[in-house]
Amino acid sequence: MSTTNSAEKSIVVRALQRRRYTDTNGRTVRRTIRFNGPILSSDLEAMKEGDQITLWIEETPQTQVAIGSITADKEHREQLAPEIQLTLPHAAFTAFWNAASSTDSALRNVTLKIEDAMMELAITDVVLLEGTPIHPVVAELRSMWRPLRLFLIRLIAAAGVLVTLEIVRVIWVLGHAR
Repeated sequence: MSTTNSAEKSIVVRALQRRRYTDTNGRTVRRTIRFNGPILSSDLEAMKEGDQITLWIEETPQTQVAIGSITADKEHREQLAPEIQLTLPHAAFTAFWNAASSTDSALRNVTLKIEDAMMELAITDVVLLEGTPIHPVVAELRSMWRPLRLFLIRLIAAAGVLVTLEIVRVIWVLGHAR
């Protein structure tokens, strides 16, 4: 049975743009991921649906209770920062690293579980949800202007009907030629 803290909140971000970075100083390698995208839903008043946000996720060798926090923007103290820094242990980081390098057109949402601490919002859990890859043609059709999309669908349907009629005509001619 699960109990939820009344101060626990969440933010869901659509990871549209993804980049991976690797830095090394000769002895150690530091891996970082950047996810950019709009907020799909938020329990925080300062972060609203549609706001753009950047998630910086860094790999860490140790496990910790809070994996990140959301603080006030340095320029505007009443707003939350549009960038969130996270640190994940290697096992959890690997799934995000693979998602950041994927070239399919699957939808990826990142859910941040947030606990309302004293002065800042502590991030206690991060979940990556990956959707089914979308065929590139379908992805392109989704982004098209609606009348143009309907016109293309009708054009493809009409071409299918014409091809079917031509196949029936060829079968008819071949059947009566004997």
